Amino acid sequence: MADIRLNPPEIENTFPLTIGPLEGLFSNLPASEIGSNQAQDMSNVIVQPGGILKTREGRAKLNSTVISAYPITGIYTYYKAAGTKQLICACDTNLYKWVSPNWTSIKSGLTTSKDFEFETILDYLIMMNGTDADLKYDGTTVSAIGGSPPVGKYPVEHYSCLFMVEAADKSKVRFSDVGNFDSWPSTRYFYFTRDDGYDIVRILKFKGVLLVFKEGSLQALLGNDTDNFERYTYDPYKGAVASRSIVQVGDSVYYLNRYGVDRFNGIGVGETISFPIENLINGINGDYIQNSVAWEDQGLYKLVVPYGSSTVPNLGLIYDTRTNLWFRWVDYKLSCVTKYKDSTLVRTYGGDPETGFVRELDTGNTDDGSTFSWYWESKEFGEPDPRWRKLFRYSWVKAKDQSANISLNLRADQSGSGTTSTITLANTGAVLVQKLSHSEHGKFIRFKLSGNAPAEIHSLAHEGVLQAKR
Repeated sequence: MADIRLNPPEIENTFPLTIGPLEGLFSNLPASEIGSNQAQDMSNVIVQPGGILKTREGRAKLNSTVISAYPITGIYTYYKAAGTKQLICACDTNLYKWVSPNWTSIKSGLTTSKDFEFETILDYLIMMNGTDADLKYDGTTVSAIGGSPPVGKYPVEHYSCLFMVEAADKSKVRFSDVGNFDSWPSTRYFYFTRDDGYDIVRILKFKGVLLVFKEGSLQALLGNDTDNFERYTYDPYKGAVASRSIVQVGDSVYYLNRYGVDRFNGIGVGETISFPIENLINGINGDYIQNSVAWEDQGLYKLVVPYGSSTVPNLGLIYDTRTNLWFRWVDYKLSCVTKYKDSTLVRTYGGDPETGFVRELDTGNTDDGSTFSWYWESKEFGEPDPRWRKLFRYSWVKAKDQSANISLNLRADQSGSGTTSTITLANTGAVLVQKLSHSEHGKFIRFKLSGNAPAEIHSLAHEGVLQAKR
């Protein structure tokens, strides 16, 4: 639907403001310098292509009883060629499969709380944590991988070989015989800048090559056969710092480093895309940045980082690859994520970084049954002339008529708490325009929409009166 458009002013000194289509977060510049439709601050909302703002979806516990007091350290969906599938997770000293309504152990006696990474190859699930013996699972039995492979991390199937990073030598990539991950010839390995002081944090199959990420570089293994594999360096200075932040979305790979979020399309070096939220990037807890986790969701790169003093990922930084907009979600704790395709839809499950719960993400409108608050805060407007004092008197909000009211707060010149009005809704489902009256005076104004229940906002407009130049 079209944005709100005001009629020509009735008197000469009346001026209009129209905000919309709404856009994402640009918190790295002063609030008076960002675009008219951008947000200086926001929480727990997303703006869809076309400029419609919505609250994020909720989360719900999959297991009602905690597995243990330890965090979920890995999660994966294991699909077999016959069509069967299992949801697998790691917690404490066990690997589990989901058999509703409980988690059932498939392997015990492992080292406590080690991060597990998974890969499927030849209808087997490969499981590695960098400490215990490398494992394989056929859907019934867990056993050690044959051929005496080294203890590994980050398993990847690539051209019918199983690749891994050797845990005892984290600049070394090992790979199995073709079509036989139980055979590990001692000559099948490559070193990647062994003496640079950085460990490999992830290997990823991308556009026919095997990307090799270190914190200080982005490298690759080119070729399509054991006879023509060769090393190549894309970026000798910057790579990724968090293994679980490395995710392909569309035709690019996105990842977190200590400078921000980069996008790599297979050519040249990674491009930093996080300038609009650089102040938030600078607030990430650098001692625990490696715990960050990300996943792809319908064109979104969803990244959760440990922010401030938090040691676990707790702040969502969401990037829409279609619109290049950023969004911020708070109190969103995660350790690992997987997608699970059931008979009707694709579900997303995430592990708790503090205790043994797995949650379904993007479901409902509460977090574990509790409502969460949201807001979207505009730039500071000085229009049409920041030298003039103004009376800010009328606002119009176009919103979907849902079950809960929405608040609109106007604050002039960054002073006081401003004036809050209520947009009263009756849950008809229609898209309505409501007019609100105010009496705020000042040279600048900002608008803040907020609530604690699902909302859908299309646009915002305002009419004020110039009073005097001071």
